[in-house]
Amino acid sequence: MKKIIVIIRNERVQQSKVALENLGINGVAVLRVSGQGRQKYPLCTTDPEFSLQQDNCVSLKQKPGLNTNRHCPADPVPIKREFKRGFLPKTMLIMIVSKEEVLPVVHALITANQSGSHGDGKIYICPIVTALDIRNNDPGIIVLP
Repeated sequence: MKKIIVIIRNERVQQSKVALENLGINGVAVLRVSGQGRQKYPLCTTDPEFSLQQDNCVSLKQKPGLNTNRHCPADPVPIKREFKRGFLPKTMLIMIVSKEEVLPVVHALITANQSGSHGDGKIYICPIVTALDIRNNDPGIIVLP
């Protein structure tokens, strides 16, 4: 079994959810996170609710309409704020899958999230040593989806 941790743009969550459902992956934890990568360019977000609450971001300007900034996603998306520094709003997906499911899941997530621009996200794949069901202490594969 493997744990897949995916950090993606907030506006790509629905596409990722559909891609995972098409593979029969239903057990997914979804967390709202913020962080900073190694980008040196202004970055964009379409998530005004989260970004407007953050004191750790520097808002450069309001941008209504479609984005054509070369440092933002290649496909035009409506944006609310552009950030130069600080933590950016992202979504983290965490799922446990069998070894056989890893490659199809990774391929589906890349297809759903890749725009070719900075900030598309990261995928981490980690081994699962064991799992226990808290309710009845059942070990191993029995408790995994």
